[in-house]
Amino acid sequence: MMVRTYIVVLLLLTFLSGCSLNDKYQLNEAVLSNGLTTTIIQNKNSHSNNEVDLRLLIKAGSLQENDDELGYAHFVEHMAFNGTRDFPKNKLIDALNQLGITFGSHANASTHFDHTEYRIKLDTNEPERLAQAISILKQWAAFIEFKPEDVKAEIPIIVQEWKLREPTLERARFKLRQAIYEGSRFAKRYPSGTLESIQSATPEKLSAFFQRWYTPSNTHLIVSGDIDTASVKKLIKEQFESWKENPVAESPVVSDLNLDAVPDHVSFSDSVMLGSEVSLAFAVKGNRPQTLNEREQQLLWEIGLDILKQRLAKRIIATQGKVTNAFTNWSRPSPNILHVGLSTILSKNDYQEAMHLLSSELAHIKSNGITKQELDSVRNAILNHESSQQDSSSHLASVAVDNALYGRAIIDQPSWYQRLKVELPQVTAEQINVALNSVLSSEPHIIVSHSDKLSPPDMPQLKQILSNPKKVQAAPEALADNDLWIINPEIKGAIKAETKHQTGADEWQLNNGITVYYKHND
Repeated sequence: MMVRTYIVVLLLLTFLSGCSLNDKYQLNEAVLSNGLTTTIIQNKNSHSNNEVDLRLLIKAGSLQENDDELGYAHFVEHMAFNGTRDFPKNKLIDALNQLGITFGSHANASTHFDHTEYRIKLDTNEPERLAQAISILKQWAAFIEFKPEDVKAEIPIIVQEWKLREPTLERARFKLRQAIYEGSRFAKRYPSGTLESIQSATPEKLSAFFQRWYTPSNTHLIVSGDIDTASVKKLIKEQFESWKENPVAESPVVSDLNLDAVPDHVSFSDSVMLGSEVSLAFAVKGNRPQTLNEREQQLLWEIGLDILKQRLAKRIIATQGKVTNAFTNWSRPSPNILHVGLSTILSKNDYQEAMHLLSSELAHIKSNGITKQELDSVRNAILNHESSQQDSSSHLASVAVDNALYGRAIIDQPSWYQRLKVELPQVTAEQINVALNSVLSSEPHIIVSHSDKLSPPDMPQLKQILSNPKKVQAAPEALADNDLWIINPEIKGAIKAETKHQTGADEWQLNNGITVYYKHND
């Protein structure tokens, strides 16, 4: 985990097919006559010189499996590396090796709930190597073979993967995912499948899944890097335009979490954990941002969460080592659900201490908001960080994947930074406060994970603390634009209160609202 989180966001801008992002970038989006969608991003900088990143995106994962096909999306992905029509058995690996590609490092694949992704990374952009890479992607898209002897040989390999995952079933994080997925299709559609389903897989069943979902209309091909757009378009057309849509093809249905089935509080033990964690989780219904205004609104609450994280971190020392870390986080566990979390990590099981910390700071920021001084600090950190960033071919390819799956718009780093320089200075603390409250307005779920050697929490007590948070000292007023922190010995202050902590640290409360912690070190 990074010590400091900088908000890195991409605004949603609308681009037309073939438009220039700037003088070094070009984006081309097209749909072939058979329904295959392509995204080509031409970019050249010190991070992507001569590099090319290719992605074959199949919009089908474990959520698309029938009850008797659990684990088949992952199984098909495995079979892609066992041979295809034009590259039987080990000839595929030989072809990759001839390109200087190492399986796992430069060529790999992964299966998710809603998609399967194949990746090839070229460190040089010679036309013949690029043509060969696109040819291999075509084989994976249309011509994976399921020979009985190959399927039989692959079953024990996938079973072993499943068994390696099995110990995690008792981990708190897996139990939490199960609680979150309760009542939804996600709960019984993990990409790894079930042991019974994997062992009963046949070539006919796997081929049936492949024929339904590996179709042109369900595929998105992405090429990003130091390339010539016209040449890449020609190569793609030569390889993919003859690929025909299968009559049995299906279109994926979007699945979401069932928030009504998620419990309002959960507690899990974990044999591997040493301490414990206490979190407050907020679930917000709503589509992923699809317009510029929606993306700008998300930027506002992201900044608010970063400021809240900084406040929590500053208050850790007052817990005298009981809370070792505190932070905020957010994710989208399903297409139209936003999860926002406030979390603490404890050395033991001081659950009440953690809940006091989270509930009091949450109540304070919701009631009083952030200050201009805090906003300025985050604003400057964002601009300083973004000013030195460059796009890599892999980063832009990953953004294009999100665009294909969830509508995230593609924007290059130079254009993004220019946008930030214009937009960020105009953001006000009040805008941040309104946006932050919009994602923290629901009743939070209480989540506790703890070592199985520690006693479980008293949930009614934690709920009581959450309902009646302690008051915390207001944040100092923001400085005026031209104010400086000037040490002036002619202006005398006073220490209002002193506390001697067991750690040996002294805490001084000054009359100007500042808290000072001091500990002597030799």
